[in-house]
Amino acid sequence: MKIEFTEIDFEKWSRTPYFKLYTQMIPTGFTTCVDLDITKMRAYFKEKGYKFGVGYRYITLKVLNSKETTNFRIAMKGGKLGYYNHLVPSFTNFHEDDKTSSVMWTDYDEDFKTFYNNYIEETEKYKDVHGILAKPGLPPENACMVGALPWISFTSYSPVPYAQSNLYFPVIETGKPKFSDGKELMPFSIMVHHAVADGYNVAQFLDELQEQMNKPEEWAKL
Repeated sequence: MKIEFTEIDFEKWSRTPYFKLYTQMIPTGFTTCVDLDITKMRAYFKEKGYKFGVGYRYITLKVLNSKETTNFRIAMKGGKLGYYNHLVPSFTNFHEDDKTSSVMWTDYDEDFKTFYNNYIEETEKYKDVHGILAKPGLPPENACMVGALPWISFTSYSPVPYAQSNLYFPVIETGKPKFSDGKELMPFSIMVHHAVADGYNVAQFLDELQEQMNKPEEWAKL
């Protein structure tokens, strides 16, 4: 998809005072961790022979890229604050031989089949490339971390930044699923900058993500 950046009008933006508060006076971010019910999505993907990790990243980006979630696509570009029309997923390839990881990314497409096939093709192409970056160049300006820690079933995950940044995209991480009362639950952590989003925004995002995961047959078709 073509990258588009829309500048925010500070005079009219309802979050202007909050943005100033949480960037200049008390720089603040917060992390929320929940268990998402992936029972239906996992069963559907297993039945179809689809890779669950690709579907997880697709549906997460689909919700992030909806018109209701511009808060999560805000960034600073050329000294101006604005939001992108869409984000692309950044993630890592894990290398079994030396237990290191290399950063990958792939473009987002609204069509699941297109996204899925591009994802599979690119991860296969660069799976054996070691180093910090698996692909040539740098991640695109609209890349958002949508990672996974398949070895750990956590109840909290808090990435800690060590320097100020003009990046306001969320940081998303999932963990090893667990079973409870016949359901398969996946730990899901999202870290956001308080300057661009509140708890309400996160709650709306999580509710929509869970709803979409409950009906994979409506969007996951190859």
